[in-house]
Amino acid sequence: MKFEDRVEGAILGAVLGDCVANPYLFEKSKKLNAYKARVGWEVKDMSDESQLLMLGLATINDHGMKQDALIRAYQHWVKSSPVDLDHVMSTVFGVAEHLTARVLWSNAPEFDFGTQNSSSLLARQIPIVLTAWRKEDESRLMRLIDDATRLTHTDALTREVCQLYALTLAMALRGASKLHIWDALMNRVKTRLLCETIIESYYSAPRMDREDYSSNRITFQRVLHDLWHSQNFVSSIRSCILSGGGTDMNATAIGAVLGAHWGRHALPMPWMETLFQRYDAELAQTLQHALCIAQRKKRIETRTAESATPHTASRYVRPPQYMPNIAAQSIHSSQSNAAIGRSSATLGKVACASQSNPAIRDLPTNEIH
Repeated sequence: MKFEDRVEGAILGAVLGDCVANPYLFEKSKKLNAYKARVGWEVKDMSDESQLLMLGLATINDHGMKQDALIRAYQHWVKSSPVDLDHVMSTVFGVAEHLTARVLWSNAPEFDFGTQNSSSLLARQIPIVLTAWRKEDESRLMRLIDDATRLTHTDALTREVCQLYALTLAMALRGASKLHIWDALMNRVKTRLLCETIIESYYSAPRMDREDYSSNRITFQRVLHDLWHSQNFVSSIRSCILSGGGTDMNATAIGAVLGAHWGRHALPMPWMETLFQRYDAELAQTLQHALCIAQRKKRIETRTAESATPHTASRYVRPPQYMPNIAAQSIHSSQSNAAIGRSSATLGKVACASQSNPAIRDLPTNEIH
């Protein structure tokens, strides 16, 4: 698959997810499932997720990866009185006239938003990923994502979630397999809670219409669950919508990763036609910006190079043994209970890995379900 197809798939997948899920924002899952046959089939208007995604791409394309330029763009967007403006964005970018990254980094602790998932917290990371998607740029990517997250959130867990999401998207753009993405996440994760979240993402999808529906950790778990298990784009987005909660931000984050993993051609043509009928000029410009950013220092990495990377099983919590083949078979097959590996041997790997990975030491394996 061409790299350009993955870039366009990520951008269009994010916008499609947003436009399809936006009408059902904050609905309860029980209500949505009562008429689920009619839910999640139509492409509607963009929300703040797509608007800030496009704004970030245009800003980075014109000014480079400069936090101050992004801040000015966010301020201008807030002053335009968008329909979906939320508390976090209005509080941070809607007060002072001349803000800089240094000012926000020093004042952010006063906001204390914790793990609250503000408007496009994860979607705002997508343009930044395109500036440093290559394997040798991972350290730089982690630094850029952390700087961008600290503009609104100083919580350590939130910052790590954004970094892990960015790593997932970057590896999908490189064409990495699901197994390699799993290993990279387990090698990168630092906190015990997020390690449990990654493991749990393989076994179950989280409820999104819960009291902490806006937690970015829950959104990240949903993204990973769909990456491991989803068989097509439409079913994944509709399932996300039917789970309720913050449907637009969840579907945007999911759509970007799945679009990058499968490429543009995996996106449903009827949805694409409707999307371009509504936003033809905006999308054409946005895709041009995305490709320009990603190709400035492009170096194509083949999957052969990814496969040649050595993996030390003792350092990671490995997924079930048949994980390398999940792209070709359904997770929910009749043999899934045996394949998932809930046996004591599989859970024993978690205990063994905890000896060498401090992030998962004393992991309560009996809570994995």
